Parts: sequence; structure tokens; C-alpha cells
Amino acid sequence: MTALSDATQKPPQQLRRALVVQGAVTLALGLVLIVAPGHSLALVAILAGMALCATGLFELAHAWHPGLTRAQRVGAVLVGLLALVAGGLAIARPEGTIRALATVVGLYLVTTGVAGVVLQLAGWTRQGSFGVALVAVVAGIVLLVWPAISAGVFAIVTGLFLLAAGAIELWAGLMRHPARPVAE
Repeated sequence: MTALSDATQKPPQQLRRALVVQGAVTLALGLVLIVAPGHSLALVAILAGMALCATGLFELAHAWHPGLTRAQRVGAVLVGLLALVAGGLAIARPEGTIRALATVVGLYLVTTGVAGVVLQLAGWTRQGSFGVALVAVVAGIVLLVWPAISAGVFAIVTGLFLLAAGAIELWAGLMRHPARPVAE
């Protein structure tokens, strides 16, 4: 549940801040998922849905970042919309089955993770997104293939993914230097 598209090597200050905010929000939601007492299905669904919706909003906002190509903008919008739909489904039906929730979140993670790996190999993504993409693929596969997943296991797997993704995003945002004007 991360932003996966970017074109610039030296982002402006606002992109740097967005990465820091996204990383902090992702870390916080992951921590709550892991330490939430009881791991009720409704709580887990709502927290996972909130994380997906936050990612979707960050991606949609990122799509209007200056310097992106049309293809990168389309990719950011598609990832953002996919995250919003998946998050909306999780929030709208928190009483559904854990298997349905794991399938929705797992499909989202595998889809965006594979896309992130491909984009990184093509040189189209920002620093840190390759690690997030790999963690997303692994977490998504675990959620999809676990035969009898429980709400507690789902919360732990999703929470660990969010902690890892949030830490990578936070680190990428803190390690980036604001763009400097190019001397002519």
C-alpha cells in the first residue's frame, strides 16, 4: 500500500514531504494493525481499507507532480484508483469473510508490486520503491495462498508489510535532497 511511480531523480521539496508523510502514515497504520487487541475482522478490514485509501490518495496527488511523463501520470492514476477501490471495498464490507479481504488486499499487493518491480527495472520509479514492490509481492502472495488465514494472521502480515513499506518510504523521503536549480 504504497506509491509506486515517479520520474525525477531529485524531487522538489513537496514530493520529499509527501514521501515522509506517506511513510509516517503507513508506519502508523501498520503498527496499529499489529498491536490492535483482539484483531476483530471489522477493525482489521477498516484499518487495511484506510491504508489502501491513503495510498490511493497519495498516488492520485502524485500523478500531478511536475516532470512526470503522460505514461507515468496514467500509471499513478491507475494505481491510485485501484487502491481506492480495494480500500473502499474493505471499508464498505468490514463484516465480510477474512478470505475475501485477504484476496482483495493480496491481489492489490501482487498487482502493484509486480508493476513496481517492472517500472523500477525500466528506471521509472523513485528511490525505495523497488524494496516496497518486492515486499508487496511477497505479502500479497502470502495473503493469497494461505489456506486458512485468520483475522490475526491477516493483521500481522498486512501490518508487517505496512511497517516495512512505511520505513522505506520514510527513509527515501528523509534521504532525498531538495531539487537544486541547474546552473546554465
